[in-house]
Amino acid sequence: MPKERNCPVDQIEPSEDFEVALPPGGLLPEHYVHRKLSIEKPWLVLLLGFVSGLALTLCFNVAGMGWLGFFALVPWVVAVVTCSRTGWAMLGSFGLGLAFWMVNVHWVMPITIAGYLATCVYLSSYFLLGGWLLRHCYQGRRLPFFILLPIIWVGLELLRGHVITGFSWLLLGHSQYRWIRLIQIADLVGAYGVSFLVAMVNGLIVDLLVQPLFVRSKQGAKPSVVLAVGVVSLIGLGVFALVYGTVQMYSGQLRPGPKVAVIQENFPISVTRAAHNDRQIFDAHRKLSQEAGETYKPDLIVWPESMAQPFLYPKVTELASERGSFKMLVDGKSDVLRPMNWSVTDFRNAEYAQTELSKLARQVNAHLLVGSSARTYSWQGNELYILAFRNSTFLCRSDGLILHQRYDKMHPVPFSEYIPLRKSVPLFRKLVIACSPYDSDYSMEHGPGPEIFAFTTNDGKSSFRFATPICYEGTVPDLCREFVLPENEPKIDFLVNVSNDGWFNGSWELSQHLVCYVFRAVENRIAIARAVNTGISGFVDSAGRLHDLVSENGRRRGVKGVACARLQIDSRISVYSRTGDWFALLCGLCGLAVFVDSLRGPWRRRRAKLLLVLMTAVMLADAVGRWLF
Repeated sequence: MPKERNCPVDQIEPSEDFEVALPPGGLLPEHYVHRKLSIEKPWLVLLLGFVSGLALTLCFNVAGMGWLGFFALVPWVVAVVTCSRTGWAMLGSFGLGLAFWMVNVHWVMPITIAGYLATCVYLSSYFLLGGWLLRHCYQGRRLPFFILLPIIWVGLELLRGHVITGFSWLLLGHSQYRWIRLIQIADLVGAYGVSFLVAMVNGLIVDLLVQPLFVRSKQGAKPSVVLAVGVVSLIGLGVFALVYGTVQMYSGQLRPGPKVAVIQENFPISVTRAAHNDRQIFDAHRKLSQEAGETYKPDLIVWPESMAQPFLYPKVTELASERGSFKMLVDGKSDVLRPMNWSVTDFRNAEYAQTELSKLARQVNAHLLVGSSARTYSWQGNELYILAFRNSTFLCRSDGLILHQRYDKMHPVPFSEYIPLRKSVPLFRKLVIACSPYDSDYSMEHGPGPEIFAFTTNDGKSSFRFATPICYEGTVPDLCREFVLPENEPKIDFLVNVSNDGWFNGSWELSQHLVCYVFRAVENRIAIARAVNTGISGFVDSAGRLHDLVSENGRRRGVKGVACARLQIDSRISVYSRTGDWFALLCGLCGLAVFVDSLRGPWRRRRAKLLLVLMTAVMLADAVGRWLF
């Protein structure tokens, strides 16, 4: 039993930010008094925030350091809740967020400095809001962190995943993608559920540091029941996750799928597309496809996003031919190009790509899935105008027929692939263009909905169905669920992701992007093939295991090559595929209740509270609006 001292409770003066609630009478354990932590030095708040930021960065980006995720939030939370001044606590939270995002999304900077800074400032607001809520829970309610930290953290991750079309990137659970048994719970509660478990460990450690280990009773000091419940709950959830994961890893109902080859070239991307490079890029992918066909005899060969440029859509040539002008366009004898600002070379390259792709499919006797652009044209008088421009995938059959069926990207990246409010607010459109690396409106149109491709293997014995999330669409959990389990249709057999990460110069973005698809595979119990310009290309099985990645001398980024594997089709339909982010939504509602509670009482910091209310209201309105409509 800890040493006690004769100190009446009514003689203890609670601090401004901390109030000890005890029953009247009796003795106060000395250990209870010593748990009243208070950080007085602003530099210590910043230092603890720096430690958390460093640990988070390492656990996401350095192989073998994922275990740091279980401790990374502790220094920041301790600093925020025990700092003697709320202003320093909030400044430390925002500073941590700003430093973390500036380091971990530095790959945006070469594309647009203004967009990079705006993104980092926006994402830092989630650390600011999280710090506010955690401080309120500690100083206002004395609630345990082992349950509040994961609820608040997951609620903020869910909010971030929906505001401004969403940025479900670097979720806390992503740090554990190598711990395959642990992440199997994602087929129940999504990647957010893994974040919850990791944050719960952080929360319990915070409780052990700042909460009283003993409480006073008539029988003397006793161990805290709250902490005991936290320890038991965490152990129970951890054991459940590992046992469940082990069972799920070996209980899949698998059947052999098609043999798929993925092509990875290494073309860094400049902002201005040069038409004279289109044919060089096409020929490089054609050469690798010929090697893949000869070596592996695949049923399906996959090219990365946008590698068959400038466009690949047979109806374009048909439309132009209606006026007898397509040949004139290719020969450079027509003036209809002027309103489109396109060159004769573009049309020649388009004709070349369509012709040579058909020849290639017949030569390798395999279906080809390629990324290109889809453009809708219209005649106005004697001139041809572009009505819509979309980022698309096309399937070319092994007999050389390029199907008119295509998938148009449903989820273009805001500011990168389209300008929000460009039609309703022209001034905003001009401002974005001025801050972007482009000199005109570069916006792509949204696709109408998921498209399911089907093909038969070379031996004619099996048929398979698949969908093709393009680039960052695989980071959006809800969107991938739409692909995997289409409305009123059976589950598809596998996913194919085509991406062009040549913008990012072999940076951390490539591995961060890959990790998102590990969780999409587990959540939906589906195999995934990835073809990515500059990397990382390869395969993920339905248990989230990476295999057959393209590599050269041990390097996976910034190299070219081919990888081939026979996919294993998992027939299970997961709980997550059917129900979605029910768990994260529950956490979000609880977090919202905490936020509302934090606004109660006198508004001593009226400006700060008003800013938080406005910021949160805008975020919630955007997220709910996109979710509903």
